Order: sequence, then structure tokens, then C-alpha cells
Amino acid sequence: MIGDAVQGGVYGTMFPEEEIPQYAEDSADIEGRNAIDHVFGAACEWVAPGSKALVFPDHATAPQEAGANLNGLFA
Repeated sequence: MIGDAVQGGVYGTMFPEEEIPQYAEDSADIEGRNAIDHVFGAACEWVAPGSKALVFPDHATAPQEAGANLNGLFA
């Protein structure tokens, strides 16, 4: 996300502790914890409140990291 209203930062944990042993691997695959539905869904809600469910109808069942709160993604 790019723009003046974007509040950058870490939403959730930076790196899951259970994946630390993988960091020594040359091409470790780090598991994504948040489906794009939630990240871009937050953008949809900022542009047009109530639109997330229309654009991402399966967002309720999409993976999301425990404790990740994207409500503050935009100013």
C-alpha cells in the first residue's frame, strides 16, 4: 500500500517464532499468515465502507494471524 493515508508498520508478529529455525536455510519459505483478502479488504473498506464483503465474499474464512488488527492501516 502506498499513499499519504497509509499507516505503515507491522500488523501482527514480525516473524513467527516457530519459523526461526528456517531462517538459516538458503531459500526458506516463510508461511504467510494473513490472506490478501484482509489486507486489500481494509483498503476496500477505507474507500467504500461495506465493500469488503462484496469484493472478498470469502474473507470471513480466509486465514488471519491471531492479534493482527488492520483497522489502523489507514489514517
